[in-house]
Amino acid sequence: MKLVIKMVGLDEIFKTLEQNKNIDKAVKGDMAELIIIFNKFFPTVNLNNLNERLKDLKIDRTNKFVSKKIVNYYPLTNTLSFNVNEIKKGYDMRHVLMHGLLCIITAHDDTYGFDQNNKLLALNVGYTEILTNFIVGNNQELTLFDDEVIATNMVAALIGNDVLFESYFTNNSAKVVDALVNEGEIEL
Repeated sequence: MKLVIKMVGLDEIFKTLEQNKNIDKAVKGDMAELIIIFNKFFPTVNLNNLNERLKDLKIDRTNKFVSKKIVNYYPLTNTLSFNVNEIKKGYDMRHVLMHGLLCIITAHDDTYGFDQNNKLLALNVGYTEILTNFIVGNNQELTLFDDEVIATNMVAALIGNDVLFESYFTNNSAKVVDALVNEGEIEL
């Protein structure tokens, strides 16, 4: 017997988002717009996790002493943090928010994407940035995570984007490692 999980629709996600009292109305509108865009690009990606996390997602501001990144998602506390010192530099905030949403969409326990136990952190960050660029682009000269994007593109050339995509959205880091081993690029 195969277990079938019903995927939530956008209407349900928007209802959940609207009910969250922790998020400013303008930010909710921006998030809804980006969720629609994401869903147009990737309609088969299951958004159940996003819906659950939107119920009590918190957004806060931090500074350079807490995190040097402009955006950071903490799955354990379900908090999306923005570094106000970095925001002042003029980043494309649509791009930054989409990067954060991807982290939320793929969050699992205390990680997101295929970064389990921080073993694929650079690859995870790079792939999140590649997807962000693909979905919404970047309207500023300031970019995020250039080195990680270069490394991720090299890995994608070795094992294929399909492996990265499936691994990222199913939280399966083992699939990436297995593909690299099968390509003879790493030895265990």
